[in-house]
Amino acid sequence: MSTVAQRALVSLVIATTFVTIAWLGGWWFFVPIVLLFGLAATEFSQIAKKLDLLVPIGLLLPGLGAHWLAVQVGRLQNETFFATAFVLLLWSLFRYERSGRQRAGHDLVMSLAALMLFGWFGGHLLKLRAYAPETGSEAWQWTVVAVCAIWMVDFFAYGVGKFIAGRGILGRHALSPRLSPNKSIEGLIGGTMLGSLLAVGIGVGLFDLPLTAVLMMTICVAILNPAGDLVISMFKRTAKVKDTGTLFPGHGGALDRVDSLLIGAPIAWYIHLLMQSIL
Repeated sequence: MSTVAQRALVSLVIATTFVTIAWLGGWWFFVPIVLLFGLAATEFSQIAKKLDLLVPIGLLLPGLGAHWLAVQVGRLQNETFFATAFVLLLWSLFRYERSGRQRAGHDLVMSLAALMLFGWFGGHLLKLRAYAPETGSEAWQWTVVAVCAIWMVDFFAYGVGKFIAGRGILGRHALSPRLSPNKSIEGLIGGTMLGSLLAVGIGVGLFDLPLTAVLMMTICVAILNPAGDLVISMFKRTAKVKDTGTLFPGHGGALDRVDSLLIGAPIAWYIHLLMQSIL
């Protein structure tokens, strides 16, 4: 099987699984997402290790779990986040005092970055699914639309950039030559158009959600979302790592699969709240 076919097949399996757990909600959604984010955080710690930075995964994962649980139940979110950050701070002080590690401050910054990315940013995906607006609209439908916009834009951008950009009248201009030279501006534009169209079709045509709200969410997610992928690409390129794992054939590891969610989920959440207050 070719890489493209393998990537498409894995994408289909992931999409089907996600829609199913989003529809089921509750712990059916919480547990798989937390496991996926936990694996991604572990892979992130391995990237840090290649940079001679220590991210204490044994402390980070329990703290992330406590924060994700707080997000799920809608209580003590700030408290669990602060407690985890404070524990990481104490850990870095202990490391410096005990061994005199000169990069203890760098370790702390990297650990706090992991907490921010996977805890605060990533937690918005759980928050979006747990949202129960008074209007009666279904949270699982908004979650599917948001993630569809995130992943479909990425999928179509890959297709346009690989098979169309640079051929015929359509040129090829690198979106970020240093961070991700394979991504093109043409791919982003094509992915935004096709991914948004599909997301709007699902949100409006299938779920009967308000057109204005769906359109605003999908366009904002499509345009701003690549920042998440590029942030992780920055870490990987600095550490000279291509893929963070092999969990998903054709896609890489857990971190390679959720990187776009880290930025896309908060954007979707805040645009959703904004549109709920306006409409």
